[in-house]
Amino acid sequence: MPFCLLPIHKVAASIQRAVSVPFLHLLEATALQLRIGGIKKAGLIGTKFTMTDGFYQETMTNHGIEIITPKNACQDEIHRIIFDELCKGVLTIKAKNYYQCVIDELKEQGAMAVIFGCTEIGLLLNAYDSSLPVFDSISIHIKQVVDWYIR
Repeated sequence: MPFCLLPIHKVAASIQRAVSVPFLHLLEATALQLRIGGIKKAGLIGTKFTMTDGFYQETMTNHGIEIITPKNACQDEIHRIIFDELCKGVLTIKAKNYYQCVIDELKEQGAMAVIFGCTEIGLLLNAYDSSLPVFDSISIHIKQVVDWYIR
């Protein structure tokens, strides 16, 4: 049976109204770090859903950040690698090289940085592997949570 995971941050407003503790929003934290870094245009890689549903784009636009995504054929391959390889613990140099080429193309399109919009991408690539500064949304979010907790 197919299923769809709803990113919890899409229902953030409802959650925030229902709880008494702050809701630490992954996209808001990522946008803040991009703004601190002076990034006005960023590439986004993640699942096809993440790259196409407009949620990242809308949130980042509200912060003055333009989001660009890879071409459709590249999105399909990025998505396939995430689910057919990375989610299964399969890490290949071929997949790494593919992602690096996609990041290079985003750079050619004017991206000043790349957002890793999927947890598993960080298993394959890190900042040293990228021709652009990397903003790994899950790492940014974790840091935000830890910083909030220890305050």
